[in-house]
Amino acid sequence: MPELVYFADLTHTGAIINNSTFPLGIGFIASYAKKVFGEEIECELFKFPQELNDALLHRRPDVLCFSYFQWNARLVMEFVKYHKERHPEVPIILGGPNISLLPEGRQEMLERHPLIDFYVKWEGEKAFAALNRALVENGYDSEAIRQKRLLLDNVLYMADGEYVEGPDMRSTELMEIPSPYTTGILDKFFDQGLQPLIEIARGCPYACTFCCDAPSQRNKVYRRTVEDTREELEYIASRVKFAGDLFVADLNFGQYKDDLETARIIRSMIDKYDWPKRISCSPGKSQPDRVLETVKIINGDRDGIVKFGSSLQSTDQLVLDSIKRKNLPMEKVLPVLNARDLSEKDNTEYFTEFILALPEDTKEKHFQSLRDAIDYLGMDVMNVHQLTMLEGSPMALQQQRDYYEFDTRQRVYVGALGMYQIGESEVPVAEFEEIVVANKTMPYEDWIECRVVSLLVKIYIDRENFLEVFGLVRRLGLSRFDLVLHLREHFIDRYPKFSRLIDLYVRKTKEPLHESLEDLERLMSRKENIEKFESGELGGNELVVHRAKAYLDCSDELHEALRDATLSYLTEHDALDDEMADYVEQAVRFSQMRKVDVTDYESEAQAQFSFDLLDAQRKHFRVLPGEVRAEPSTIRFFLGETARKELEYAMETHFGRGSVATLGKRNGGQGHDLEGVARNRAQFEYNMGKLFHLSNLKVIQRTAELAS
Repeated sequence: MPELVYFADLTHTGAIINNSTFPLGIGFIASYAKKVFGEEIECELFKFPQELNDALLHRRPDVLCFSYFQWNARLVMEFVKYHKERHPEVPIILGGPNISLLPEGRQEMLERHPLIDFYVKWEGEKAFAALNRALVENGYDSEAIRQKRLLLDNVLYMADGEYVEGPDMRSTELMEIPSPYTTGILDKFFDQGLQPLIEIARGCPYACTFCCDAPSQRNKVYRRTVEDTREELEYIASRVKFAGDLFVADLNFGQYKDDLETARIIRSMIDKYDWPKRISCSPGKSQPDRVLETVKIINGDRDGIVKFGSSLQSTDQLVLDSIKRKNLPMEKVLPVLNARDLSEKDNTEYFTEFILALPEDTKEKHFQSLRDAIDYLGMDVMNVHQLTMLEGSPMALQQQRDYYEFDTRQRVYVGALGMYQIGESEVPVAEFEEIVVANKTMPYEDWIECRVVSLLVKIYIDRENFLEVFGLVRRLGLSRFDLVLHLREHFIDRYPKFSRLIDLYVRKTKEPLHESLEDLERLMSRKENIEKFESGELGGNELVVHRAKAYLDCSDELHEALRDATLSYLTEHDALDDEMADYVEQAVRFSQMRKVDVTDYESEAQAQFSFDLLDAQRKHFRVLPGEVRAEPSTIRFFLGETARKELEYAMETHFGRGSVATLGKRNGGQGHDLEGVARNRAQFEYNMGKLFHLSNLKVIQRTAELAS
């Protein structure tokens, strides 16, 4: 009989499907194993815990392998413990970046988890093949390999208290590894509602210390061929059933010349199959003109499929030096951004991202980074991430922790928890992450204030959801970011709902943070607490959830606070007269009426305006009041066909298939009971938050036109 090997890249499913992509990594390993061993090996791949448990109860594999990440580490170890107790003779192999860069740290991890037989560092395809051959030759006896102290490339293990580590190895020719798609190894996942993930280039030339790809072993970039990419995408596009998105695993997509041809291939798939609807990727950190060209080729006449991005993390040079980050100078990115089409037909999104509490960061430096991105570069999508200590990153090493005086807290990894059937038992499992909440230059109180400002940026600036006002501010040469700060400092407290939202957000930001990992482990070992996290009563992505709550519960006050803050801000800069005040008032009303109530999107509205705001809209609202003063006219607001399709696709993505077609109607037939689809109010707010966070809000707006 052929050897039976189980490969599992597990995702949590308790609250949400935490990692919803195809298990590409184990797919590559299995496809290479099939190439090497042919009919001598049978490989089965698993993504969902219940499916793996059913398989383990049904058949005992000869070898059991797991991908080991921060977001599934404890779930993996529960299965390891169960299977070792039941079948101690079966070798268990783990692999992935969730392990220290230093040999002593790796040894400590293996000593802490003695049930792991072997751990594969770096790439796994050839390492597994060599290890598996050794296991077969030794009758699957792990102890025999340990006694021989075999040095296998990329393989770590303990042997009678001695740490054994094989040499580092990388695959320099990716085409030696067959595509797990075209070989059919990943076929079953097309039926499981997962999102396809592809890798065209492997490696990263940069060395950012917060990243697990920083080590020099990953610096050289190797690529698959254009022909292979075309064949793989054709295979996926012709079989994808549910998922409209595509994830690209490359660490610098769009940076290389070959990415332009990849973009043309993707565009041809869109034209032929109407897939993918969206692409998520990490954009290149250099060659911004090429990255933008890649984006425009893919988007074609359907903006919003992929964003133009330039990840900055910070714009302060001392911060960048401390994390070994090499950003492209902003003055080289700016011409590319300035050349973009500013007509109303261009809905391309321009995004950047930052990490809060990096070494040498301060509140003032972080605010300046946001100001640079918003006001100087004109980015319209901003993601501010918390600094997480990744076990496989240089920043997680003790030397870095001590030098920068990182103050960290433990928290439940958002969405990575649940009650799982493991063997015959129901087991509570939650993953944890270590978050930096202060360092020697940023005190905790400043970290909290930066988190509040992050929320306000997401509400007001992100995806230009209030462009009607901020376009004017930009035309006046004033700072959009400073207007947000002005609103924060002087106006939120005047609005009770808005003020309570900010207070709740601060409380929910602090609530999940624990100084003691042991206390958190005890807390999450109880079923009732797992259920509280699943329901949203505890935990969750506070930034995503409270942005949704702001739009759903505080819409009137959001607009009123922005109106008042804008009038005050313009007064401070000697830019306010009666006409300007009138324009601001009408622009805010126009902004509110253009927004879609996603729970009641069929409704229409109309209002009278004495400025030509339709002309202002065509100019991205970068106009002065006198340029668009007009005779009073009535404007009708309704959801157009393009916006309807985008909104319904977003609702189906975040609330599940059938959420549009089969939802019960409410409000006399005007709208959809989306909350009824979610398990509870907290789940509804989280799903709605993801909709706002991931959708192109430039497209999902009401159409404004003159009423007949």
